[in-house]
Amino acid sequence: MSSSPSTNLEAMHNYQSILHKMIWEGNVNGVSELLARASSKNNGNSFRSLLEAQNADGQTALHLACRRGSAELVEAILSYPEVNVDVLDKDGDPPLVFALATGSPECVRALLSRYANVRSGLRDGFGPSVAHVCAYHGHPDCMRELLLAGADPNAIDDEGESVLHRAVTKKYTECALVILEHGGCKSMGILNSKNLTPLHLCVTTWNVAVVKRWIEAASSEEIAETIDVPSPVGTALSMAAALKKGHEANGRELVQILLAAGADATAQDT
Repeated sequence: MSSSPSTNLEAMHNYQSILHKMIWEGNVNGVSELLARASSKNNGNSFRSLLEAQNADGQTALHLACRRGSAELVEAILSYPEVNVDVLDKDGDPPLVFALATGSPECVRALLSRYANVRSGLRDGFGPSVAHVCAYHGHPDCMRELLLAGADPNAIDDEGESVLHRAVTKKYTECALVILEHGGCKSMGILNSKNLTPLHLCVTTWNVAVVKRWIEAASSEEIAETIDVPSPVGTALSMAAALKKGHEANGRELVQILLAAGADATAQDT
């Protein structure tokens, strides 16, 4: 006798509970066996429903695997063509966001191998990009994977912040260096809602490494357009570096770097 629809629904619900529990426990073999059994017993639509079913927190199996940071679990799930690699949780976040927050480049690579979207903004396109999320958490290896896959290093979020703004604000130097190495030099001169550029933030936190890398990687036009952009009180970058107390050595080095790059030594503040 064929199973009734209600019986199939109950079976799928049981599969979902067991699947999510196994993922949370890190049981790779159990997840692989359960998915194989579910795939063989159900049609494509039912199996897809299992994969996209949300737990009490609104997350699917793929979200949970990425949240755990297990590339083996992610790959086990992605081995099925029915998987939607960009499936959204209740907050509108794809699994890639969880992989980036966890800091697992292996999970990120697994998702990118199934062409996870790296260019669209979150929140229906009006929020930050996945590159912004990565910069906020400061994982340079994950950032490198994103940018190599085509993420925009000069993207601007809904608050006017560039990806580079996010990295230097959090003092994630290595992540900022990766952004600059992969085409992010143009965003060094972007003003955010507080009229501060990433270069302002670098100078006021004495981040010599990022300023040096920018000078090395940027074009002469990009440097000229950025180096004398005033802060909200009109302070020139070289002056800001020179006047900072406590980090005299870094301040002197920054002044030398900025002046050598063409900063205006005669600029006055308000």
